[in-house]
Amino acid sequence: MSAEEITKQPEQEIEINNPGWILMVIITMMLWIFGFVDLINESSEFSQAILGKYSVGYFAFLVVYALLFFVFPFFLLQKNIERLKGWVAAIQRKPVLASGIILFFIVAFVITSEYDRFTKYSVFQMCVLAMLGMVVLVLLFANWDDFGKQQRWRKIFAYPLFALTAVEIVFQLLAVANLLPSSVVHQNGLFVPYGRIYHTDQETINTTTNRYGWYYTDFREDDALNNIALIGDSYIQGLQVHPEQNLGVTLDSLLNGGEPEDGPNEVMAFAMPGFGPGTHRELTEYAAEYFAPDEYVVFINLGNDFQNVTKPQEEYFFYYVDDEDALRLESASYNAWHDSQHLSIRSHEPFYLWHRLKSNYLTASVVRGLFGASTPVFAAPEAENPYTNRQLEGVVWRKPRPWVPTHNSDWDIVFETAVSQGFTFTQDGSNDEASGIETTKRLLQIIDDFVAENEARLRIVTIPAFPPAFYEQFPDGNWVPVVDEYDLFYAEQALVTFAESEGIPILPMGSYMQAENLTSSDIRALYFDDAYSYFTPAGHNYFAEAVYDCFYSDTASESCVPNSE
Repeated sequence: MSAEEITKQPEQEIEINNPGWILMVIITMMLWIFGFVDLINESSEFSQAILGKYSVGYFAFLVVYALLFFVFPFFLLQKNIERLKGWVAAIQRKPVLASGIILFFIVAFVITSEYDRFTKYSVFQMCVLAMLGMVVLVLLFANWDDFGKQQRWRKIFAYPLFALTAVEIVFQLLAVANLLPSSVVHQNGLFVPYGRIYHTDQETINTTTNRYGWYYTDFREDDALNNIALIGDSYIQGLQVHPEQNLGVTLDSLLNGGEPEDGPNEVMAFAMPGFGPGTHRELTEYAAEYFAPDEYVVFINLGNDFQNVTKPQEEYFFYYVDDEDALRLESASYNAWHDSQHLSIRSHEPFYLWHRLKSNYLTASVVRGLFGASTPVFAAPEAENPYTNRQLEGVVWRKPRPWVPTHNSDWDIVFETAVSQGFTFTQDGSNDEASGIETTKRLLQIIDDFVAENEARLRIVTIPAFPPAFYEQFPDGNWVPVVDEYDLFYAEQALVTFAESEGIPILPMGSYMQAENLTSSDIRALYFDDAYSYFTPAGHNYFAEAVYDCFYSDTASESCVPNSE
């Protein structure tokens, strides 16, 4: 046959039947392989075998999982694809069976997404979830036109799915335009890498966390830099402002001459809601393990960081000094302590797509906000007592519950003291107040010892709290930190005495504000909700500049305490 005859031969088209089904089998096979690799690779140091590492069940699970891989090539044959289609159609013709299978896979989906052991294998988890989702979608929508009038069981599942998808799309579009109601508070992305944060309560916030799930800008993670860790509570977390407005970012810019990307310093903020230096202790140990800072700046809130030692709660750390003068963790707080150990573990996984996707789901948060079920994280409830910080009072009353302590103390009296005084100390100091200050000092000493063991340096900064009575007594102009029988800086002075005795640099911001001649109007501008809530952008800037001037500027001295020798 000549070359000319060859070129004249008609081209034969290769026909592939059921390309969609073949593609589905190939995708499922790839997901199966990726999941198996994650199981045997143990790429995460936090992973635990689902059935117990090195147990008989663990190896049996791996063997069965591996053998099932050989099922997929079987379904790549054309005749077996037809069989698969027939099996699916047969199931679809039986409403009870089809509904039962779909419900089973929905339950499996929920368990896989939430069960702690699965979340530790992030790639495996994502692959299993994708395969479960594919099975449900195939049963619902495959052969859609082959049954004439659609079966009722499909409508029961499909129409709500369509509706939820459409509603979520609408909410996502409204969020992009910042048009969701102000009652919507979406914080599912906290402690999730690149997790979604949305609210419009005080500032319009529609952003994501950083690589490690912290509400902050991305860390540079350069060991050659002088790394400074800010440790604090929700005031330092700063959910009310954009991450770029956080005082840590401003301090970073000041330290690096306005060029943080090229400067010799990096400031990182590690903060979470909580009460007391028990939380700060855990955050300090976390920062040391994963980022090894050269310096730690611990912020002590005069308004609530003594609450830990006046009222035990299961949600927060509660320490006390026992009858033998030893610092103890209240038994009710062990769950909170345990949870804190795992708070950011998953954010250090190499692959964490599922939880990032979940953090972007808005419908549940919108429904809670519209029907008043959202926790008023930023709201400042009205306070009948003018000596109580309104925002803090809301926190204290959020989840009241009776509690039987495991050691000898009259906690009924202490609880009443905490609520009535709102953590504002009397001028003379009661026994309860002295106990609170002593416990805080003990925890700060533990933090200082830990920091020293890690060849780093500790600094302390206080965050003053000003209750309504302060602004009523000093509406503008000069002021003093004494309101009737209460001393707003009583605890601050106790911390100054402690820090100076231990050689820890401290910046008492209450005294600093007074020395800087800030008026009550100036102070009011530093806090949201008419001075009763968290830092405004101006507040973040002011505290950052104060920390810089005190500890790092050319004029910085050994002591940041005003009028100290």
